[in-house]
Amino acid sequence: MDLINFIKISTAGMRVQGTRLRVISENIANADSLPDGPGDEPYRRKQVSFKNVLDRSIDGHRVKVDTILLDKGAFEKKFDPQHPAADENGYVAVPNVNALIEMMDMREAQRSYEANLSIIREIAEEHGIPIIENPPIARALYAGVEVDQEIPPEHFKAVAEIIGYVFRLKEKMPKRT
Repeated sequence: MDLINFIKISTAGMRVQGTRLRVISENIANADSLPDGPGDEPYRRKQVSFKNVLDRSIDGHRVKVDTILLDKGAFEKKFDPQHPAADENGYVAVPNVNALIEMMDMREAQRSYEANLSIIREIAEEHGIPIIENPPIARALYAGVEVDQEIPPEHFKAVAEIIGYVFRLKEKMPKRT
């Protein structure tokens, strides 16, 4: 398998873990949200499901997000008779989000993300490829561009700066004989 294929596989892993981190963050942000009225459900925890997809361009498999599922676990109840969503006994359903589980899932997703990033860094080092760190550009490209997708016009300037930097680096490197 060649260099680009390894990077494609690792990038796919980073993308799904990024999605997982966003879903976990949403769960944590909504852990204390309550329903608006009687009979309404509170926020329901979400989980990310993955699948392996055959990618003929690399003659191998890449991971992708399959679906984002709703956790069918039961809601706990807390006694709050003054709340507008309280039932006839004064109980309000609360989200089925457990902060401890979310934090463990977040840590696992972060480690998986970092492992894929380490592979890309290692490949770059082995091949003498400079690593350019520019978080704003990286975030914009990550959010708006898939691997093997054409760069959208709004990112042309940023990508042109990177290409210019690479050409300047290339000019400074000793010529191979």
